[in-house]
Order: sequence, then C-alpha cells, then structure tokens
Amino acid sequence: MCCVLGVNSFGAIGCGENTSPPSDVVDTADQTLDGKTEIKSLLTSTASGGGLGSGSAGIRNGLEALKSSDDALATALLSDLDKLEAADNAGNQAQVKSIAAGMAAKL
Repeated sequence: MCCVLGVNSFGAIGCGENTSPPSDVVDTADQTLDGKTEIKSLLTSTASGGGLGSGSAGIRNGLEALKSSDDALATALLSDLDKLEAADNAGNQAQVKSIAAGMAAKL
C-alpha cells in the first residue's frame, strides 16, 4: 500500500493538470506594421541593435501595404529589405545597422 501511495503522490505532483494559461504564440509572418511610423521605429531599433530577427516579416507586410499609397517608396524599401535580410542572414551586423538606418531615413 505504501508503494502505491508513493506512486500516486508522485503521479499527482509530476503529472497534474497544467493550470497555467497557454502562452500566446505570435506568427510574425501574419504581422503587418501599420504605417510608416511603425516601420521606421522597427528599422531604427534594428539600426541601433544590429539584429533584424523576425521583424522582417512585419516590415515586408507593412511595405506591401504601403504600395497602395506610395508605390515608388515601398518598392525602393522592399529592395533595401532584401539586402537587409541577406546581411542579417550572413551575420553582418555592421551592414545590417547601415542598411536599416538608410531605410529609416527614407521614411
């Protein structure tokens, strides 16, 4: 009986119901930065820190949305974003900072 209680106690401790709420998982592929101000803010932050991370999806989506109001600017920035992503993937922080700062200045 003692062994059964020990197993049951262990099971209750280790396998109990998880009462904590699930963490929210954010899919950045669906994220769109709303307007030039948000895009510029993320680019400025990237220029300061040197890392793009998952923010590129939101920037890309925001720039695609910007095409409807300023196609020339959005197209130029999308070209720059391709370069920014390539620099980030290569781990070239100095280039990431430079490209991000240049993009932010255009906004």
